[in-house]
Parts: sequence; structure tokens; C-alpha cells
Amino acid sequence: MTSAISHAQDNGAEHGYGGLVLGTIGTLLTATLAFGQLERAFNRLYGIEQDRPPLPKYGRALVMAVTHGTVATLAFVSLALGKNLLAGVTSAAASTTWNVARWPMGLILIGAVVTGLLRTCPRRSQPQLSWLAFGSGIAVVGWAAVTIALGLFFRVSHSFGETYGPLAGMVALMMWAVLSSTVLIYGAAVAAQLEAVRSDEPEPQDQEKVDESEPLDEKAPVPLAAEVS
Repeated sequence: MTSAISHAQDNGAEHGYGGLVLGTIGTLLTATLAFGQLERAFNRLYGIEQDRPPLPKYGRALVMAVTHGTVATLAFVSLALGKNLLAGVTSAAASTTWNVARWPMGLILIGAVVTGLLRTCPRRSQPQLSWLAFGSGIAVVGWAAVTIALGLFFRVSHSFGETYGPLAGMVALMMWAVLSSTVLIYGAAVAAQLEAVRSDEPEPQDQEKVDESEPLDEKAPVPLAAEVS
């Protein structure tokens, strides 16, 4: 990954912006599709069988890709690539301060992103942020644990780089993305179940018992599905 970033920097210095433009377009497209599927996953956790219509769904996903995705990228850069970010640029004291501060800053940014996703993704009227905070905290703690564990694994593993060669960085990033998405969905499931318990429902309501003749109202909370237990 460091080699790829250095190569991109060299291309930028030579005013070669073709790859940057195509990469940005591809990233926006991929992120938009990913956030659209994230809405689908969150809807199922809350027992909502019907997503938003395609245009509003992916229009909202594009906005989230630009806003939430940018904040998540800043958090990822500060934690995963920020160790030597200020090395040689500022004083040793400033670099040391940054290496300490980047961890709480990155976790706070990730917490804000996860809370925002829980608030805006599902096709329903979400409760207050305090109701979502616990699920968001679970996701952030899980994400931090995954990031630290993988970092330690890649640091002590001598065969991983030899096995995958130049693709090692991409494989590592894919492993991190899969595990990160898993803990994100788990945090959302905890938030959904916690809302059911706080609503005096020890078990989420079975979606099959909901009157399907009633139109879906985004302003009204939708009963939780039985699968979130």
C-alpha cells in the first residue's frame, strides 16, 4: 500500500491525473453501491422488507459516500497510515503528539460515522441518538479490535507477504474490510435489539404478523424482525 501511494504521488508530481480521475469515479461508484447495500442490511435488521425506490436510495447512498465516506477515510488514514505522516515535516515533539492523538481522533471519527449510518440508513424514523449510542459503541470497539488484531498479525507474520507478494497489501485490506463490515452489522443488530427491549418487547415482533396492507411510512417506526434476536 505504501508503494501504491508513493507511485500515485509521483504521478501527481508529473501532472498525470488520468488515474486519479478514473480512480475517484470508480471509488464513488463502488462506495455508492456499498452504502446502498448497507441500507438494505439495516432495513432487514429492523424488519423492513422494502427499501427506498432506486433513485432516492442510491441518491442518498451517493451523499453518504461523499460525507460519511470522507470522514471514514480520514479516520482510516489517521489510524492505519498516520504513524509516519508528520515524520520529517514537523518537530519530534509534534510528531509524538500526533502519534498519540491520532488514536482517539480516529475512534471519535469512526463513532460519528457509525452513529450517522444508524441514524440515516434505515427506511424508518430512528429513535434519539442516545438509543443508538450503545450499538455504535459496540461497532467502534469491534472495529478497533479488528484493526489492532490484524495489525499485530501482519507485523509478526513472516509468511503472509511471501505468500501473496505484491498483492499482500490488497489482500490485507480486503480482510480488514470484511471483518469491519461484520462488526458494523453486529453493532446495528445490537441497536435494533436494544430498541425492541426498551419498547417493552423482549423479543422483536415477527414481521409476518404485521399488517401488509398498511402503506410504509418513513416517519413511523417499523416493527423489528424476528431474525434480530
